Amino acid sequence: MPTVANASAAELIEMLYGRAIRDLEGAVELFALQGEPRSQADAIHLIVHAQQIVAELNHSLNLKDGGVLASNLARLYEYIQFRLTEAVSKRDVGPVVEVSKLLSDLREAWKGAALNLATTEERS
Repeated sequence: MPTVANASAAELIEMLYGRAIRDLEGAVELFALQGEPRSQADAIHLIVHAQQIVAELNHSLNLKDGGVLASNLARLYEYIQFRLTEAVSKRDVGPVVEVSKLLSDLREAWKGAALNLATTEERS
């Protein structure tokens, strides 16, 4: 995996997805330590960081030229933000697991799309 400094736009998006997923997986582990107040605070910190990443992904969408795909992603990112806010307010791990799965699916779709684009460009 390239570093941020020399990554393409597609690789940067993949990195953002990966970091948000790692944050949420860490939050799930910390939520499991229910008796420790510090672990709950650390879990919330990780969730908030994942929310910041999703906000950046949403901000990077080109809604003018991106058509239906960009609009659908914007709605999905809004849903993800809602579920993570719910997880924090209710101290509930369920939405965190759900969002982690959604982001993993998005990352895999993104990787596939980027690979297809690269292959198409090589053939041209």
